[in-house]
Amino acid sequence: MSVEVALVLRTQLDTGTFLGLSNKLLDYSPGARADAVTPQLKPVPHELACLLGFKDKAASPALELTEQFHDLYSFGFLIVADDRDMPAILEAAKMPYVLQEAIIRGVQVAIVVGTLRQWKCAIRRSCTPTADQMARLCFDKVYLAFEKLGLTKTFEVGRPQTMKDTTFFLEDQRGR
Repeated sequence: MSVEVALVLRTQLDTGTFLGLSNKLLDYSPGARADAVTPQLKPVPHELACLLGFKDKAASPALELTEQFHDLYSFGFLIVADDRDMPAILEAAKMPYVLQEAIIRGVQVAIVVGTLRQWKCAIRRSCTPTADQMARLCFDKVYLAFEKLGLTKTFEVGRPQTMKDTTFFLEDQRGR
C-alpha cells in the first residue's frame, strides 16, 4: 500500500473583518502591499503578507519574513497508510493525531494536526535520504500540498532531489 495524504483542515484569516477593522483602527490597510503583489498571492500567503502589513505598514510582503506568524496557522492532513508504516509516519510528525483502523485490512487512517512551524519541522526531518521511505513519501506529499498553497518559500530549504525509489529529499541550501 502506498501512502495517501489530503489537506482537510487549515486556519483561515477572516480578511474582510481583519482588514476592515484594522484599516479603521490603524488608519491604513495592512493588506495594501499584499494586494499589490504581481502575480497575485494565493490565499494563505496573502493572509501572511497582511499580517506583516499589520505589524509594519512598510513591510515587504515577502513570505520569507513571515516566520513570526507560523504558530498562528494550523493545518490538518488525513493520512492513509499501511498499519506497518503508520508508526514511522506518526513518529516523524511529532504532532497530535487521531488514529483509526480503515475497513481495509491492514490500513490505518490518521488525522494529524499541527502549526505551520510543526509541519515545516516534520518535512525537514522526513524529506531526507536517511528517513524511513514511507515517512519520506508521506511528507513529500505534504510538502507538495504546501506547494499548491504557495507556501514553500517559507520552508527555507532547497529544491527537491529525486531518489531512485521515486520519493524526493529536500536539498538543504541554507548558508550556501
